[in-house]
Amino acid sequence: MSDVTRTARSQRLTLRRLLARQERSYAGADLVNSRRMTALLWALSSLFTLIFVLIEPPTERIGAAGTIFALALVVGGVVGVRTLLDDRRSIDFDALLLIVLAGVVQAALLQYLSGGEHFLYSALLVLWVSLAAGQHPLRRALPLILLGVGAAALPLLYEDGAAEAVTRDVLIIAGAGLSVLVLMTYVRAQRVGLSAGAEKAEALARADALTGVGNRRAFDEALTAEVSRTVRAGSPLSVALIDLDDFKVINDRHGHLEGDRYLRQVTAAVTHTIRGGDRCFRWGGDELAVLLPDTPQAEADAVCRRVCAAVTSACSTSDGEPIKLSYGVAQLAEEATPIELVRAADQELMQTKERKRAPARFARADVTE
Repeated sequence: MSDVTRTARSQRLTLRRLLARQERSYAGADLVNSRRMTALLWALSSLFTLIFVLIEPPTERIGAAGTIFALALVVGGVVGVRTLLDDRRSIDFDALLLIVLAGVVQAALLQYLSGGEHFLYSALLVLWVSLAAGQHPLRRALPLILLGVGAAALPLLYEDGAAEAVTRDVLIIAGAGLSVLVLMTYVRAQRVGLSAGAEKAEALARADALTGVGNRRAFDEALTAEVSRTVRAGSPLSVALIDLDDFKVINDRHGHLEGDRYLRQVTAAVTHTIRGGDRCFRWGGDELAVLLPDTPQAEADAVCRRVCAAVTSACSTSDGEPIKLSYGVAQLAEEATPIELVRAADQELMQTKERKRAPARFARADVTE
């Protein structure tokens, strides 16, 4: 591999990692609660602005126009809060980031316009920087924290004797922002870990430990969903129940561990033989269930015949005897329930096994009919 090829490959991998990191950057964050928190702090910022206008009007630089500007920000804050609390509006984390950025800029402007000795409006910077640190990942929150710190330091450029107050405000803003950022990064990581653990537990609850396919619970859920979809689409749906012949004899003769091996072997063969859209589940004991969407009964019966032939060809006992299957197939009837569909397939399976036990009796019955 040439150096150019290796370099290009390394760049592609780096780009993929960066894109994956961006997709996961808000993992563990809650957009709904973030919108509410932004609305709350925006309301507090508007309220504090109104109070500060009374205490220290922002008239130092442009006179009464500064007060008008501050009151306009208050009105805009009220409108913004109502928008954030309207669930019909589509607002994502990018929009919330822009709101925080606007809040920091507004606080810096009010601080400049007031030109006061105590810089009351720097308190608004603490609110907005803390909000940014609490909502956004490090790569987005850190620049806003630095922007807030820079805004707090601006009075050094236009206000004499401001060093002490500016130092105080810079330390407060930086400390608040970094503390909230560290805390919320930890909280989001905990949420991600808990969510991953819950998803893994949920998946395990629906998987059969022996064969690796879905268990009875997974089958019941998938069947209910497929029946609903089939009714809406008007397409056929079939279910097959498959049973290992003489499995008790196999267990008694070769032991339960060998019986488990046969089950895994047969399940793998069935899963490999069925079509791409079909799904195999361990229904219970030595029985498997196959869900065949968009499949009429005759086609499902053909699939099961292929499955039986594949298992007989590929699977055998330790004595070299081929493993054989019995199956029953049923198609969803009009207005039938999932339980009725499975019951019909189970009845077909029992009749098939009965025919194998007493073929002569069933042959006489067919002749009589």
